[in-house]
Formats: sequence, C-alpha cells, structure tokens
Amino acid sequence: MRTGVLANSKIITLLNEKFVNVFVLSGDLPELQQGAKGESVSKLATTVAITLEEAVAAQRVGRSVNSFVLSPQLELMGHLPYRKPGEPNITEERYVKFLHASLDGKLPGSTEDASEPESIDWDTRLETAIESGAIADKDLRAVLTADAHEQRIISVFRTPETDTQNYTIVEIDAMAFKDGGVLNIEVQVGEAAVSGAFYLFAGDTQPPAKLVPDNALASVREIPTDERETITFPFERGRVFTLAVTGNHSQKGKINGFLANISVQAASEK
Repeated sequence: MRTGVLANSKIITLLNEKFVNVFVLSGDLPELQQGAKGESVSKLATTVAITLEEAVAAQRVGRSVNSFVLSPQLELMGHLPYRKPGEPNITEERYVKFLHASLDGKLPGSTEDASEPESIDWDTRLETAIESGAIADKDLRAVLTADAHEQRIISVFRTPETDTQNYTIVEIDAMAFKDGGVLNIEVQVGEAAVSGAFYLFAGDTQPPAKLVPDNALASVREIPTDERETITFPFERGRVFTLAVTGNHSQKGKINGFLANISVQAASEK
C-alpha cells in the first residue's frame, strides 16, 4: 500500500484528519487479544481478528494487507482488502470512497460489492436525457438551495475541431447560500475513448476560447473513460458559477457523456 494508495497525498491528509491510524501485523493479533497491550488494544485486535477470519472463510478476502475502520467504541465500521484473491490492487478512488462510506456508517465491505463505485449505464442515461430535453448544450442549470442542496446534471461534451475550445456550459446558481459555503462538483466521464476537462469560472466570466484557460477558479483535466474526480471550491457569499466542460483537444471531433453531481455545504454546516 505504501507505493499504492498510501503514496497519494490527498489520502494521507484524509487519514490524518479523520482517523487515528494504527498498523498491526496479523501474526501479533493472538498476543494482543490476550491483553499484552491492555484492554482497549485487546478489544481492537479481537474485532479485527474475527472480521478477518470470517471474511477469509467466506472467500471475500485474502490475508494480504487489509484496512479496518473502527468506531471510538472499537466497533467495526468498514473493512477493505488491498487486493482480493485473483484481482488487482484497489484504486485510489475506491479507497477514498471506502473511507468516506465508513465514516457515513454504510459498513463497506460487509457485502461483496459494498465498496464498488456506482455503475452507470451511459447509453440509457443519455437516451433518457435526450428524451427529457436535458441533453441540450444550452440552458443546463443547477439551482441549489438549503432544501435542495444537491443536483445531478447529465449531458455530453465535445472535443474542439479547431484551435478554440468547444464548451458545454452548466450554470450553477448558489445565490441562496448568503453566508457562503463549499461547492463540490463530482464529475464522471462516459465510456467513449476521449478524456474530459472541467473548468469552474465565476458566473460573470466568459470562458476563454484558448485551449487551456488560465483564469479558472478550479479545474480537473484529463479525466479518462469512466473515471471520477471532484472539484471543491469554498465561497464566502451567495454567487453564480459557470462549469465549462470540454474534451481532449488532441482528439478532434469526438463526443462523450458526463455526469456532474453538484452540491453545496452551507457555511453554517462546516
């Protein structure tokens, strides 16, 4: 894991901010269960050992590196192996989702697919969006309020055919949050073989025609097929934003779908 998910600085920051991190060798579990390091460590070791043995017996995990999330009362909140038998190592994205799901009380790892990212049927999603009219390149708009602080937008982006950008524009209205908050935009790119780029601008800013804009508030770029990234931007007062989406300019005339989960955490909730 040290050269995999634990080499990611964002994951290390999350672990240090939200968790008390402990490394235990499986061979030391029996001794720890017997109280070699005290009652609390004994309870921790017992929870880990029982969970691991049950998962191995059910052939859900192997005895390679496993991650366990325990509550302050040392009750299991999540369990994820770094690598299942016959499968590759987990990705950074999946590990972050596992950590957040554990904190949210969803007990990831309790079933075979509990930590897997949501699967999206892009053909069905795009067909539904076209029929509803939401696929139009214009008038894509998310209006967020305290009662409806999260919204999904599904549409398509296109790669530039010339030396200027070809944007799909999404207007994000967060005026209802008068005291500000944190804007989160989780984006996922569809199944076509073209990567996407997502740029966040102030609402009164016209996205520039240059292929790589330099005046964006925040951005994520080169998002590959069926992958996810998140734009996070804090703001101090209610305002309107523009999300501009485009494709890799080295692949002219291509099209792909995207899904954007847009939400605001109000300043009073932080």
